[in-house]
Amino acid sequence: MKLSNLKWKTVGDAEAFSEGVLAPERIIATARGHGPDYDLEVEIGLERDRYIVTSLKLHARKGGAVTSEGVTHVPVKQILRFIVGEVLAHPLVSGWATRHPASLGPTDEALQRVAAVYRMAHLMGLPPTESVAQDLDLPRSTAGRWVSMARQRGFLGKAEPRKAGERARRKR
Repeated sequence: MKLSNLKWKTVGDAEAFSEGVLAPERIIATARGHGPDYDLEVEIGLERDRYIVTSLKLHARKGGAVTSEGVTHVPVKQILRFIVGEVLAHPLVSGWATRHPASLGPTDEALQRVAAVYRMAHLMGLPPTESVAQDLDLPRSTAGRWVSMARQRGFLGKAEPRKAGERARRKR
């Protein structure tokens, strides 16, 4: 899947999920799709701490057509992840220009990053602990232990079965 000429706007109040990570309520985007040549308009909404596609419009380019066969091959999940990744990456880039070396161990800085990556992965519908492992270049089992440590130190909320217990408790 390739998208080009991506443009978006965010709508609604942004909700802080972790320091430096903002999650807008809605994202409205347009892009050029390649493969079947189409342009798309997509609206993405934040529901229950996860982004979902709420509206998707395909526009055939000159000489083309939107067909039932073509529609079934539109990679909606990949489009969602790509757009959300592009939109949410901007707040992260400024604070995370370089990766935290895992060799320094689970410092507070590393565990804060673990929490932020975990939340971002959850928002995008990706496996959170695997995303932590990839981001910090850790074995999956070590990433799981670091996620537990992030919870113990208050950077992630309590885990609940089938729920994202990732919101840290606010200290008063």
